[in-house]
Amino acid sequence: MYMILDFVDILGWIRNDTGVLGKALIFNIIDNDHIFDCVLFVHPTEHSFISVHEEDSNTNKEEILKIIFEKYTLKQLLEA
Repeated sequence: MYMILDFVDILGWIRNDTGVLGKALIFNIIDNDHIFDCVLFVHPTEHSFISVHEEDSNTNKEEILKIIFEKYTLKQLLEA
């Protein structure tokens, strides 16, 4: 699978029911010839996940998470 990702911007802080802040980060993804954005939600004590536009819902989200965490550590993402 050919996939390139670039960090775009911080969307903002997020809070779940624990009261601990996490972050929402925007990434640009190039998957073969398809280009789209995704939002990565990271939290120090919960599992990370991504959200994509409905049109991109067939994208392998686990593969995107894997590539992101091969490039950045959780600490780097939380400190961005």
